[in-house]
Amino acid sequence: MAVGPWEERAAAGEVLAQKAGSDVDMRLLELLLDPEDTAVTFRTAAALLKQRTVEAFRLLVLAAGKTDDSHRDWIGDAVDEFIDQAHGEAQPFLRQALVTIRNGDDPACSQAARDWEAWYRWS
Repeated sequence: MAVGPWEERAAAGEVLAQKAGSDVDMRLLELLLDPEDTAVTFRTAAALLKQRTVEAFRLLVLAAGKTDDSHRDWIGDAVDEFIDQAHGEAQPFLRQALVTIRNGDDPACSQAARDWEAWYRWS
């Protein structure tokens, strides 16, 4: 449920991204799936990617598997921007994180990772 102006929700996503992999994960998923403004989706996704952790990327994979094409495209745009700015370092990390997520113990995460691999077009 979206609460407050979109700028506040986006800022919350940027702050909470630093704690990905903890008790804030459900709130981060809500922000990634923000029903009112995809700017919240994009900024939260970008902040999660900056963490460069499997836990943070896992949230993007899960969100992409649960959302519509519009939100999924904004998540993809954040990934594209991350790859462009990382000068060759992002894709190896993202691919390895995806393998880790796919081979993990959580069936929902494993399926979401397989869905991501089928959806996201690596350049």
